[in-house]
Amino acid sequence: MRLEVDLYSGRPNPVADVGADVADELLRRVAALQPAPSSSASSDRLGYRGLRATAFAAPGAPAEVFVSDGTVTVREAGGEERRLADPDRALERWLIGAAAGDLGAAEAAAVKDDLGR
Repeated sequence: MRLEVDLYSGRPNPVADVGADVADELLRRVAALQPAPSSSASSDRLGYRGLRATAFAAPGAPAEVFVSDGTVTVREAGGEERRLADPDRALERWLIGAAAGDLGAAEAAAVKDDLGR
């Protein structure tokens, strides 16, 4: 699985290739989430905006999972999207913790700083 930290607006975002064990666990955790309230919306802020997971090896896996600020957006291969709630940003915290060793120290720190707010 490829994990992109949506961090920069004027240069390429950092990416890391993480193992199948992390990808499988991410998909398991996403499957357990409940739908998000219809009022949740994406952010156009500068700096860290979320984590984008793509390139899953598992058959039937989504095309993309975007985790940001308490919401998980799952985009299926056919283009359908669904939004799920990530209470207390637990999935986002787990994912950055699981992938921190595959990311640069500065990128991991920026995400952890945002999660601490």
